[in-house]
Amino acid sequence: MEAIEESENLHEWRDFDDDESFASDSGESLEAVSLAPKTRIEAGFRGANGIFIDFVSRKTRSRHPLLVMLIGDAKSRQNMARRASQSEAGLKMLKSYKDARALINFESLEWKLQDLLTTFWKKLKHPAWVTRPEILQELSRRIHMHHNMERCVEAELEDYILHLEKAKSDALQQAMVAKHEDVDSSDEPLRRIHGFWQTFHRGTRKGDPRPVTPAKTELYLPALNGSGWIQPRRDKARHSHAPELKELSDGPKTMSMVKSAPELRGKKSQSPKRGKVPLMTAGALQDAATVDRDQDRFTPPTSMRGKNQADRKMWWYQSGLEEHRLSIARTEELVASRGPHLPQLVHPLDHDQRDRRPGRLGAVTAHFGSCPRIEEDARRRRSKNDGHLPPIEHAVVPIYSDSGICNDLGEDFASPTKQYIYACQREQVVPIPSSFVTGHSKKVDVGGKALVDSDLLTLSAVGRSTGAQEVDLSGGKLLSDLALGTFFQEVLLAPQNLGTLERLSLKDCTQCSRMSQAALVKLLQGEAGAQLRFLDLSGICLSMRQLDPFCEAVEKHRSLQTLKLCNSGLRSAMDVKRCLQRLVHSNGGIAVLDLGWNCFTDDELKFLGELVSNNSNLRQLGLANCAASSQKNQSISPCVYFIEQLVHGVSLESLDIAMNRIDFRGALVVEDALEQSRRLTTLSVAHNPLGVMGLRSLLRLLAREKSGLVSIDMENTFSGELMPSVEGIQVFTYTDPGGSYSLHLDRPYHRSLLRILYKVGQNLQLKPGDTCYDISYDSGSFTLPSQTGPSGVWPVPNSGRLGLSFSIEKAIQRAVKGVPEDNFAEVLSRYNEVMRFTPHFRKLIPLLAQWRLLEGHEQEQLAMLSALGRDFVFTATHLRQLCSRAMVGTTVARLLPTLVGGKFSMNMAMRKVENVSEFIKMLTLCKEYMLFNPHSPTGHYKLDLSNTGSAYVAQALALLDRWESGLAKRKDLVDISENGDYSCVRNCRYAQEPLLGPGSHTGLQSFDQWVIPEKEILELDYVTNQRPDCHGTVLDDAAFKQFLIILQQAECDGTTQIKVTRNLAHYLNLTSMQMRQLLGVYQYSELREEALITTFFRIIDIHNEKIFRVRYEEQSELDKLRARLGYCTFFAYIQPEQVTYDFDFAKYDQRLAANVFFGLANAEKRDNISNFRYTHPDGTIDKLEQGVPRSWDTFTRMPKEGTFHFTYKCSPQDRKFALRKSLLHQYGKWKVDVNEDQVTWWAAANEAPEDVLEFLFWMTPGDKKGDFHILGRAKFKDTRKAFEAFDGPDGNGVLGLREFEEGMRQLKCKKFKGKDEKQRWTAIFRFLDPSGEGQVSKDEFLTLDTFWAEVEFSIFEFMDWASRTFGKDPLKKLWRALDEDGGGSIQRDECETSLDKVGYFGPSGPIFSFIDDDDGGEISWNEFQMLKGFQPSDRT
Repeated sequence: MEAIEESENLHEWRDFDDDESFASDSGESLEAVSLAPKTRIEAGFRGANGIFIDFVSRKTRSRHPLLVMLIGDAKSRQNMARRASQSEAGLKMLKSYKDARALINFESLEWKLQDLLTTFWKKLKHPAWVTRPEILQELSRRIHMHHNMERCVEAELEDYILHLEKAKSDALQQAMVAKHEDVDSSDEPLRRIHGFWQTFHRGTRKGDPRPVTPAKTELYLPALNGSGWIQPRRDKARHSHAPELKELSDGPKTMSMVKSAPELRGKKSQSPKRGKVPLMTAGALQDAATVDRDQDRFTPPTSMRGKNQADRKMWWYQSGLEEHRLSIARTEELVASRGPHLPQLVHPLDHDQRDRRPGRLGAVTAHFGSCPRIEEDARRRRSKNDGHLPPIEHAVVPIYSDSGICNDLGEDFASPTKQYIYACQREQVVPIPSSFVTGHSKKVDVGGKALVDSDLLTLSAVGRSTGAQEVDLSGGKLLSDLALGTFFQEVLLAPQNLGTLERLSLKDCTQCSRMSQAALVKLLQGEAGAQLRFLDLSGICLSMRQLDPFCEAVEKHRSLQTLKLCNSGLRSAMDVKRCLQRLVHSNGGIAVLDLGWNCFTDDELKFLGELVSNNSNLRQLGLANCAASSQKNQSISPCVYFIEQLVHGVSLESLDIAMNRIDFRGALVVEDALEQSRRLTTLSVAHNPLGVMGLRSLLRLLAREKSGLVSIDMENTFSGELMPSVEGIQVFTYTDPGGSYSLHLDRPYHRSLLRILYKVGQNLQLKPGDTCYDISYDSGSFTLPSQTGPSGVWPVPNSGRLGLSFSIEKAIQRAVKGVPEDNFAEVLSRYNEVMRFTPHFRKLIPLLAQWRLLEGHEQEQLAMLSALGRDFVFTATHLRQLCSRAMVGTTVARLLPTLVGGKFSMNMAMRKVENVSEFIKMLTLCKEYMLFNPHSPTGHYKLDLSNTGSAYVAQALALLDRWESGLAKRKDLVDISENGDYSCVRNCRYAQEPLLGPGSHTGLQSFDQWVIPEKEILELDYVTNQRPDCHGTVLDDAAFKQFLIILQQAECDGTTQIKVTRNLAHYLNLTSMQMRQLLGVYQYSELREEALITTFFRIIDIHNEKIFRVRYEEQSELDKLRARLGYCTFFAYIQPEQVTYDFDFAKYDQRLAANVFFGLANAEKRDNISNFRYTHPDGTIDKLEQGVPRSWDTFTRMPKEGTFHFTYKCSPQDRKFALRKSLLHQYGKWKVDVNEDQVTWWAAANEAPEDVLEFLFWMTPGDKKGDFHILGRAKFKDTRKAFEAFDGPDGNGVLGLREFEEGMRQLKCKKFKGKDEKQRWTAIFRFLDPSGEGQVSKDEFLTLDTFWAEVEFSIFEFMDWASRTFGKDPLKKLWRALDEDGGGSIQRDECETSLDKVGYFGPSGPIFSFIDDDDGGEISWNEFQMLKGFQPSDRT
């Protein structure tokens, strides 16, 4: 703990992951870990190879608590563990420590075994184990090239991303410039606005009409900041003004709380109601009079000087009423003489009548008169404020300024500024100065300003005379249809403004209906809109009456380039297809079209796709959220019907199909349709449930050479439920496209899937006839196309159901030409080069940039990682660019299967992970990939297909299965697979359900037809067809003994030891004797079962397999081995005696194995099949009284249900060794070149009755050579001498029962003394006469040698273990370990329990029976010393 307190992270423990550990916990707690290997690791091994140990060694100076705990001494670890156990984070750290210890133990064991194997093979001077002298120089060169390439790629990627950001910035800046072309960097805008307010004030001095208040809602008080009109805090109750008056009297503090008029307008515009404009009441004036005296800006006459402030303001208000009435009359006369410059809302029913009632729109209300003279000092202070808008200092009357500042707005009444001011006065709105109202621009840019009708009419006063080139009324939800229609009539359709309008945006003007829509159609049809290039009607629901004329007008329009009809109700048209045809006709000039948020059916979208495909002018198309419910297929988006039509090529540069419920099937249609679209650069598929499967299609499309895509918007596309293939959904896997397909060609997804299969074959230079077979078609004849159509598209029917099987075996054979059949690793490497997707070098940077742009979106990044990890190929340089700081361990783990470059690239990629917890997490996530050994694939696999590493292993096994089954078919070998499909996969279960055979719901006939899905658990056993060379070099005794010692002393558990052994299995060759000793290392039957399966195909003397087969004493253990390895693979071809089988005839391989036994029995002796019975499927037992039916000798006539039980017995004289050897070669596929006398005949001790073993021990022969005897107990030198003693000097070579009994009396055998002595002798004789002829031949009697061989080897095995465990002279140490109570004797139960404690897991029963000379049930020290003759040093 002292080490932690000195570290940088004193205040808290680091967080660690609770994922499943890489290897099983060894059970060791806090022991020291040795990190220094004895020798350098040899390159070329498969496995961890000390990756984690290397990581820890490089972090020896780290202050990370976990690393400190791993490297520190025992005392510091104990202190740290005690402190860590007191907090939740500390307990998590201890869990991670155990995982780290398990990793280190795993790698340490592997390292030691590799060192042993390296030393052994180098001693033999094996050419594969010679280290080239230039290997270090080559390694240095590769590292140097890797770092240079990484810097180049990183620089290019950063430059590309910078270019993208700059392009976005430039586009935004151009849009702003285009929107505000009149904005410049000089002080011109300020001068214009300043001049606007000067004109406004001068008009006030001349008695022009002005509003009672600057707005229609509130009383405004003087502005102190010079920024315009302001609003005081509004009273909550009219009759209660005291608090507000007090606040207003506080001066600047109170004024800071009020808002300017434009801000208030924006806020009030959110309200759907606008009240009538209130007049200035006495109460309001009383409130205004409370303003501080310093804020007063008018001068009352002398008669009012003595009055208070409120009285003086009230006098000023009333004194101006009369002058105000006269001003109204003069203004109206002036307007009437100069023409109607101020537009009015004209009712469509009566264009000549105006509503003049007070309070109505268009009515003239009372205004104030002229303002009194202002004091000179106040005027001077205001004239110096040039940087602000000239303020209107009072709510009642603005200030008149006669400053000499230049006014370039003109003095004419018809100037845009004066027209706008008079319109604002008339409509009682606050004037908003802009370049349009000052006459410096023809852009009406009021989008998002929340205008009301009166605001729009004031702008009409300017637009009527000056015209409008661009009009942006977007967001005008408060604008009525009447106001919009009037604006169209008075401005856009005015005769003097014809042909000036170029851009019009009515986006979200939701009240635009009959009147304004009719005016819009008239605008498009006439000369007024002839130059219109941009039209945005998004959010406007076009009426059914106006929709068809509108579309017709658009069709005939020749200048319109951009049309946005998002959410415009096109679905309500009487003929939707007709409208779409007019909008997207082939000769139209529209380049940008947005039809988003309009629901279309599948037929309408298909028709739209045809129009877009034939249109050469359209560049951008928006179809976001356009998919209605499909009428043909409820589970797929109708948008796929549109996408499919683009397969013939499009002129689009940008396509938006977001929010259309497109899943992985739609994504495959997109990949198929847009693969050759070079113009399309941007695609938006955001908010679609693509999932990992859909992202795989899109990323392949992005990285293709022929595709022009450089950017895909994939926001919120990580979700998406993938329906597994067991539910009938056809799934295409790019890396493993082979399989059986059932296609409904009336569905776009299935048509695209068929075209994709054709393209896969085309890319591999295969024609459809070379890849497709077993074709069935229910709609007439079907002929595979030989070439693509005129547009480069493969022809596919549009109806019918097509069934076919797809295979790329010819391409694989071409790719692996020259590779040895058993070099599975090279086969996989060649396959990945052919089938995995390699991004084009021009598309690599955009692909990496796509990842960088998802920074911060963890779910999208994880989905993209899974997609990349399943299909793509990367180098270590590219992978390191994909490593973000937040998830570097996850990134490396998921993309590790994509690496090319072997172990060098893997190590370079893993070095990117710097954090120890991330490193442990990385190794945990990719453990299935790290533990997969393609050179020795036999074993059990449980794979989570959602993990990329496990998915890679599943695909690799599927490829190897296809490769080996293809070899077997080409060589015309016997099919010994589980289901008769030549497959090497057995016991396959997907999602906890059988995948093939009885109980399966998939309907598949073979594993080769199954397309591996993207999720769920896949569990299977893989059994290779490859067999070792029977003349291969095996480990010598010294090397194998050291191998066993390393395993026995390993700190990791048995499961981890087997994983390590699997990684190194292809470097081992074992004999059956060595396999027997290896099995003795493991305590539990499950571990022995796994150990045998892992190394079964490394045995070179399979004819002696009974030596280790007898180690499995329970019949259930043998049945499990047969089920996992195969009944024809784990078959006792050479020594089937005393073997019991239970065959399930529903399984192909079990019927075949039973048929082999029937043929063997016919050749040797039919009665060798004994103790048989047949159980029907309903449970009825048939004992077959007339024997095994002869019809079963023919495989095709055997029943395909029920179970058959029997035991095979055979006497030596009936044995047909040549036949057995041929069956081993034909069905077992072992290449054995031995004679009968070279076979070590064996028998299991438990196959013989106890009396037979006692009889054997009574004779007690030495070894076969007769080199030694056990303490003088041997009655005979060997069993041959024993038979001669029974048969006598004049014997006939056979023993009868009477002759055997007489021999037992003469030899004075008292082993079975008792009342039942004769019966026990008879039982022994019956056992030695398996044929039941009543005679025991010499060969039958010599079978006792096989039992003695088992007993003798069990004792040798036991003493070898004792010498490895206790060293030299282990007998005394072993006796003390077994005699725990020190009683001087050991009973049978005590012996078995003590042996388990000391770590011996071999057979102990025969050894105890042999030592127990007096059959008393316990052994003494004197009896125990009988084992001394079996010690390794005493053996010859």
